Amino acid sequence: MSLPAACPGSLVEIEFRRPQFELSVKFEWDEQVLVLFGPSGSGKSTLLECLLGLHPSAHSRFRLDGRWLEDHDAGARLRVEDRALGWVPQAPTLFPHLDVAENLAFGRRRAGVSAESALARAIDVLEIGHLLGRRVDELSGGERSRVALGRALASGPRALLLDEPLAALDVALRARVLPYLLRIRDEMDLPIVYITHDADEAMLIGERVTVLDRGRLVESGRPREVLWSRAVLPLAEALGI
Repeated sequence: MSLPAACPGSLVEIEFRRPQFELSVKFEWDEQVLVLFGPSGSGKSTLLECLLGLHPSAHSRFRLDGRWLEDHDAGARLRVEDRALGWVPQAPTLFPHLDVAENLAFGRRRAGVSAESALARAIDVLEIGHLLGRRVDELSGGERSRVALGRALASGPRALLLDEPLAALDVALRARVLPYLLRIRDEMDLPIVYITHDADEAMLIGERVTVLDRGRLVESGRPREVLWSRAVLPLAEALGI
């Protein structure tokens, strides 16, 4: 069966069970940047994996920026490779035998006719043109993060999924990479689903924050209202607020 016709906004509806864990959430949003926030084990990364189509057994309905990816009720779902989602996992791995340009080219292959423009835009926004000839082992931690972001953007994605992109960096490197994330948000007009444990990061980057705990929706709304709400405050210690 075919997917429903496009309609405004984004929607996530998931029922997914595995041993000792159940993810059951439903929420909608219209903002460009959605931040998923919650303690470790709350289901944030699993939600992204479902969006990517990596858990076909999940009962899911997904619409991102008006475009349907999956509707379990209708028996319709796009294949993983057809979802056109740029994903940067918690520990992004660059190909060590390839230089930066070749790593970016790997992402570019998915972009089809728009490959060159997508790649050029990624290089410009992330300011990595001077790194193209370097080997991976010659890059700093911050440079590796920017190249991983560039590889995802070079694929010409319809949306970007970022799973704690700053978590592996020390404070100094976070401060250097964060402005590039803000440039992606402000200059590329790209829907973003962003996972973080950092309340300040969520406030700065997010336009909407959705809080999960033990596979359930706790609260969703504007960052300042949500992160200091009565529903979220009991989780303050686990969240580092």
